[in-house]
Amino acid sequence: SKDVAIRIAASNSSPLHFVPVTPCRVADTRNADGVFGGPAISSQGSRDFVVPDSACGIPSTAAAYSLSISLVPHGTLGYLTLWPTGQSRPLAATMSSLDGRVKTNAAIVSAGTSGAISVFATDPTDVVFDINGYFVATTDPNALAFYPVTPCRVADTRDPAGPLGAPALLAQSTRAFPIQSACGVPPDARAYSLNLAAVPRVPLGYLTAWPAGQSQPVVASLTAPTGAVTASALNGRNLPAARADSGRRSNNRRDDDKALE
Repeated sequence: SKDVAIRIAASNSSPLHFVPVTPCRVADTRNADGVFGGPAISSQGSRDFVVPDSACGIPSTAAAYSLSISLVPHGTLGYLTLWPTGQSRPLAATMSSLDGRVKTNAAIVSAGTSGAISVFATDPTDVVFDINGYFVATTDPNALAFYPVTPCRVADTRDPAGPLGAPALLAQSTRAFPIQSACGVPPDARAYSLNLAAVPRVPLGYLTAWPAGQSQPVVASLTAPTGAVTASALNGRNLPAARADSGRRSNNRRDDDKALE
């Protein structure tokens, strides 16, 4: 038997619409001490990050954020949790790393006081936040409505060669994946909600996905430093090329196969 915990990371009393942005680094505690830099999160410690004050151009009207979070633990990490600043810390885990591995995961977190989010860790760790979109009231003309679909495999580089199949992504390479040619995705779709799985052939520094035709951002969508098969959720503006790319783009630091759903 197996216990399963499901956490609702964000909620709102009224519907919200999504505004995708080019992935942007909000904070990195490995950098010099500062509002969006160090120090690392201490054992049983917490920090607040005012997302609209970052360099990513997020408006103060954002009600929630779509984030990619990377952990760089200093050792074993029981768990790390994110929540809206000004609210009580939830008894819930956004991420954990019991073996001390670097890990990346996606989270949607409501904006708290002054648009800030809070971070708590049970053990010392550095943390990196990238943002790929935010949620606003439905009256915002730039916001997008979300249309759920039955989960569908878009691409798998383990399959025979083709636009959505092999070859695998080579180290430091880019590929574009024509997402709108698969799974009945309409041509006017402007953003995608994806599950990205990496099947590394060696340890994978990081893989990045971004809209084809734009400059590669300095962010990570997924990491697998031990070479383990790793999956992560991904939300963002629609993409079409690759540096290990996929209808979004993606950049790969090592050779690996990849599956998109």
